Amino acid sequence: MKISAALSWLVALFLMLPGLAHATDLSAERLQFTGADAAGSTSISFANNIYSLSFSGDEVLTWQIDLSDPQTAGGSLRIRELSSDSWPMDGAGFVFKDPGGLFWFPKDNYKKTTLVGHSFSGKTVTLDYRLDFYGSHPVRYEITQEGKALRVRMLDPTLNTVASANFSGIYYGSSTGVESPKLIRMQGAQAWPIVLFRKPTSFGNDHYFMANALDMFQCNTADYGVFTLNNPSIGPDSIVSYYTTSTLYKPMSNGLLAAPLDDTYLVVVSHRIKDVLLTSTAPPSPYRTLLVNRMFFNGPEHVWSYYSGMFDLYIANGMYNLTGYLFNWSNAGIDAPATINVGPDWLPAVDQAGFAAMLTKGRMFGALVGAYTAFNCAPPNAPPAFNDPNDFVRDAFGTVKLYGSLGFPLLGIEAAAKYAESEIGELKQLGASAAYVDIQTYGNISKAPDGDHMDQQSGSPWAKTLKQGFAAQKSCFRNTRDLIEGPLLGEGSIGTVNSNQEYLWYGYVDSVQRVINTGAGTSASQLPAGSPSAPTNWPIIPEYEWRVAAQKQVNHGNGFHDRFFGPSDGPGIVNMSTGQPIFPLTQDAMDLYQAFNITYGHAGYVTTNGTQQATEGYITRPGSAQTYFMSNALQTYYFTSPVITIRYLHDGSFKSFESVISVSESTETFRHIPVAMAFANGLRIYVNHGPAPLNIHEGGITYTLPAKTGFWAGIPGLLNCFSAIAPGTNGKRIDYCLATGQYEYFNGRGAVGGYGGIATAAKRSKWVVFPTSITVTEDAAGLLDHVQGVPPTLTSIQIDPKQPLLAPGERIGLRAIALFSNGSALDVTTLLDWHSAKSGVVTVNASAVLDAVGIGSAKIYAILPDGSSVAQPIQVTVQ
Repeated sequence: MKISAALSWLVALFLMLPGLAHATDLSAERLQFTGADAAGSTSISFANNIYSLSFSGDEVLTWQIDLSDPQTAGGSLRIRELSSDSWPMDGAGFVFKDPGGLFWFPKDNYKKTTLVGHSFSGKTVTLDYRLDFYGSHPVRYEITQEGKALRVRMLDPTLNTVASANFSGIYYGSSTGVESPKLIRMQGAQAWPIVLFRKPTSFGNDHYFMANALDMFQCNTADYGVFTLNNPSIGPDSIVSYYTTSTLYKPMSNGLLAAPLDDTYLVVVSHRIKDVLLTSTAPPSPYRTLLVNRMFFNGPEHVWSYYSGMFDLYIANGMYNLTGYLFNWSNAGIDAPATINVGPDWLPAVDQAGFAAMLTKGRMFGALVGAYTAFNCAPPNAPPAFNDPNDFVRDAFGTVKLYGSLGFPLLGIEAAAKYAESEIGELKQLGASAAYVDIQTYGNISKAPDGDHMDQQSGSPWAKTLKQGFAAQKSCFRNTRDLIEGPLLGEGSIGTVNSNQEYLWYGYVDSVQRVINTGAGTSASQLPAGSPSAPTNWPIIPEYEWRVAAQKQVNHGNGFHDRFFGPSDGPGIVNMSTGQPIFPLTQDAMDLYQAFNITYGHAGYVTTNGTQQATEGYITRPGSAQTYFMSNALQTYYFTSPVITIRYLHDGSFKSFESVISVSESTETFRHIPVAMAFANGLRIYVNHGPAPLNIHEGGITYTLPAKTGFWAGIPGLLNCFSAIAPGTNGKRIDYCLATGQYEYFNGRGAVGGYGGIATAAKRSKWVVFPTSITVTEDAAGLLDHVQGVPPTLTSIQIDPKQPLLAPGERIGLRAIALFSNGSALDVTTLLDWHSAKSGVVTVNASAVLDAVGIGSAKIYAILPDGSSVAQPIQVTVQ
């Protein structure tokens, strides 16, 4: 059968999806700055007692370590970056604990410390020191060049684990020579300091960005400290803001340390903001690609027939690509003082038979559906099987560590994993096809939102160092996904800077509720009108969200609506007395939510009580359809291609972040500012967050984007999606999306009768879904009328990639695209049954995730539910 040439775009699109993941040693994964992967060459030289680590690419950087400097010679490390004339690391080094319990920092130690050797090999400079203080103590620094960044590892080569007269962490010190430093805070990137500073020149000020971070994946400490992250100490040419492990090598119950000193700092300098963003080396998730084209839903109701009806209605509307999770589903009792059952004893469900039937229906329709779970603590009234005191983490004195706000014992990470695997396995048996985990998907191990999960009891099986803890929790997340055979979804950080650490779980958590975290410490509904910390008043800087987060996770929505909307958004959106959103969401609220969704590269999201009522409790049925069709095709394109440029409207033209900030030197400039993004696949997006309408010109057409919420997005010949005023609409705003081969959607908002290929007398919403020939029309009362046309013929199913070549342990997510006689296409990956001809070579699960098991070749088959298949099997080779 010949595949229509018109569909080549869709096949190419899914070939671009990032899905390959390699088997890896979880404890070997690292955090790193994006500048580590900057294109260019690096070199190390040594002359005049100075090591120079040079980078040459889109800019030239030279890191210098002067061994003649008395502080550096004594282990209080000073590292200069020559091009910017700055010392990003000034006074870093080891901390020593004396027998009397006093801690000695680099400024105290350098006069007692001797440089006894140095060398370089490859990209690493090694400095060996000896501290002569209460004995003789060797310590080693390894400074490794990673593109524009440095990795500074400090370790004890003798592996000494005595608790006193020994090392007790590392200290960063100051950054100096940074003229007029300014802290840059942006969405998603608040959990480490990003600093803008000047380099005065004869032509004016040159500007650089600097950042530092603690590589928590590679730390043997039991905890970390936050040093003025929110309010750094800033001088005319210095700034103090960092994480530290100093004093935090905690003795265990046997009086020894869990592991010897071995901690790592990261530091980076660049002219470009894109190089100072934090990410990890974790391989991409093979489950992520299942989510790029899906709308997320949250279901807080627990009458399961409502959601069975929702699946029927959404499918009848042509809303095929869905994933979601159900809150309040458990029949277990409330764990006071909490207002819900906090687990891990969630089962059985309310009306478990109905729950299973509803999950099964969702799975039959290809939806990925999970249920809220949490595995971090043990409520006192939990059943004995879930409340084993041996699972609790304790300090060195045997005292149980508690959930700060609830007082419940906290579980060891490996113990939590045990319960997670048990509960998730049971949910799978009931029909769940995704997992949802709270708390642990955005926070740290030792400073999680609930408390400290590190254990200090010698001989217990629970993680005692950050390095162990992160590896254990990622292993739990990986096993949870593979048990459920679907993606892992979760909670995101809300209002505190230190919890804004979703980056820790890249590759293992596939999607979180990506609230706009301004550091306010509370939900938007609790902030007064006009608060500069309200999410919709926060500086609009989506650099991190596009350049890192959107490439790692398919994050959804802007969080629960009370976390996004507040009194600042006005009486057309919230109740001004309570600050709570008006439900069902008004059109103004939907516009505002969607504009920020697009700006920050998130997937569409609705909260719904199912379709027992036309309002769904939170959003009308036409409103759910509007959310789906105005985001579904668009998000698929932006999740499958890297962003090339992000620009901001400043002084009459769109400019880069660097251009704007170099003039204003303040993020205040970015409040309520229009943005424009361009992507490698040709996608262009404009979102007008400004206070006045904005005219843009694309494809020979002028569109007027209404103030605060208007947007346009498109790829020539493939996508035209906008909420704006277009020619022929008599100056009225409409919503329109034509996605070639997928659907055409229109909403005249009661004022316009048609656009493109759609006309409707009601002047409200109407859409046509091409793969199934469904037409849905909203009448004047908001009711939906469905007309089934003659369906096109299924001509073939394309599986991509066609001939995967893997190494043992590698993983990849396959895609199945149904192609039809009218030139349309539909993702049917989760509608097929997947089989491997040789499970000893490669296995494939229900989500089409391949696992390379052994050497050889095997065919993978995709079968339709009726047992037939028009998909040619693919050949997988493992070598």
